[in-house]
Amino acid sequence: MIERDIFPTDKLDSADDDGLAKESKPQTARIIAITSGKGGVGKTNVATNLALALAEFGDQVSILDADFGLANIDVLFGMAPTYNIGHVVFGEKRIEDIAMTGPRGIKVIPASSGAQELADLNSIQRRSLIRSLREYSKDSDWMIVDTAAGISVNVTQMIGMASEAIVVTTPEPTAIVDAYATIKVVTAERFSTPISLIVNKVSSAAEALEVAEQISNVTHQFLGRDIEYLGYVTNDPLVNKAVMRQEPVSLSYPESPASICFRRIASRIRGEAEPNKTSNVLPFWRNVLGMNTSVSESKK
Repeated sequence: MIERDIFPTDKLDSADDDGLAKESKPQTARIIAITSGKGGVGKTNVATNLALALAEFGDQVSILDADFGLANIDVLFGMAPTYNIGHVVFGEKRIEDIAMTGPRGIKVIPASSGAQELADLNSIQRRSLIRSLREYSKDSDWMIVDTAAGISVNVTQMIGMASEAIVVTTPEPTAIVDAYATIKVVTAERFSTPISLIVNKVSSAAEALEVAEQISNVTHQFLGRDIEYLGYVTNDPLVNKAVMRQEPVSLSYPESPASICFRRIASRIRGEAEPNKTSNVLPFWRNVLGMNTSVSESKK
């Protein structure tokens, strides 16, 4: 199980695509990057509802919409921001100026929708933004960063900034493969950011555990990296119903199965997580990893 470092000093310790050295700076907030290999796995729902669940404990929480060109956190909260992260990137505003107060006192840092220039930030803009975010995070216990889906430079740099990263996946084979690909890219970038896993939209705890075991075992065996399984969120129709109301399910239906799952995961994030279980590498992964099917299963 990965030990958490609440006050990391070694984040952003590799070079980005433009050769800029990453900076080290202690921070008081735990910055959690919520990411996924593909869209449609419910990443933003996970980010918003985890933020609400953490705030329910009385913690100071901020949430950044880091899908800079295709923002939607403000939509989920039913907000209409006047300013967004673009005004910070281009030096017109500070983060304090654009942050909006959401439910349970959460500070929402909105992004923009349909802004190509924000989707393609250059290295100087990213570095300046990361400095601003680190400074702003000092006033929070938690900063939740909802990254874009995929493995763009903006995504990997947000993960590199974070105290820890949570990869969201579902039981769909494509989502599982893309979750592994995300972990692989982060590992290749030499980021030391601890990585955890949440399995969303599951029919049972057993189904979620099977997915988590598959990903955990292949990342350990082929990347030499351990990930922590934080838990699952059940496939709850009330989640979509809440989205249509422009509210996170934790607000619309606080006693729904999904809301209970989010509170359980938030509690685990705040404390000690259970160790991962292990299993064999399944045949499904042999094709993904290019393994010869004649290779015998290895026991752990």
